[in-house]
Amino acid sequence: MDRRSFLRAGSAGALAAVAGCLGGLETQSTRAPPLVEDRPDAVYYPTHLEGMEMVGMAESGDYAFGLMYSYPHRFWNINGSSGSMTPIGSDDDVHLMSAVWDPETGMILPDTGLTVEIYQGESLVSQEAIYPMLSQPMGFHYGANFGLDGDGDYRVVLSVGAMSTRRTGGFADRFGEPTTAEIPFTYSQSARDELMYRTLDNAGDPGAVEPMAMEMIPDSLAPSEDELPGTVRGAP
Repeated sequence: MDRRSFLRAGSAGALAAVAGCLGGLETQSTRAPPLVEDRPDAVYYPTHLEGMEMVGMAESGDYAFGLMYSYPHRFWNINGSSGSMTPIGSDDDVHLMSAVWDPETGMILPDTGLTVEIYQGESLVSQEAIYPMLSQPMGFHYGANFGLDGDGDYRVVLSVGAMSTRRTGGFADRFGEPTTAEIPFTYSQSARDELMYRTLDNAGDPGAVEPMAMEMIPDSLAPSEDELPGTVRGAP
């Protein structure tokens, strides 16, 4: 099954195969160090960190979209309790990432079946249904590696389907219709290669890097205890 068919298979499949966009867990550019040897069966510091560039934002229908890019990444596909690594392809130029959220509440939205089309002029360069992903610095988002036709101006068309997730309260009658947004994207390899890249001396140690400040995109973090309603009974 290809990515487009998989992500349209429904929320159960989507939740069972959240990909690990390890741009902070385990990322890879052309300079990526080897994987941590004897990786612990726990959360651990990555081999390196990479920066990202904000491309732009758009709103359409009930949805807001943000588009970012970084170096091509290796990442893990998680299916149930098993995982497999997706390496960088020889033609991959960027790791394109998108966040989708409710502009009224700032709630990051899962299970949108997000599809990306990249055009240069009127020519279609690439088209993918991209993975739901988790990373230590970014939290939940969507992402995949893409090849481009060199430096230049592109336009990225982001499309979501009707969400199949059960929605209640103020969300009950929303996010039921598909919509499309378009964001222009100017790419140059030299600009990509200027993104931050830093190796970590404590790779493999238990722990995690701090979440990055997403100034224009809502955080996909759980609220603090002080912000939760009701009474907090304990913390794991």
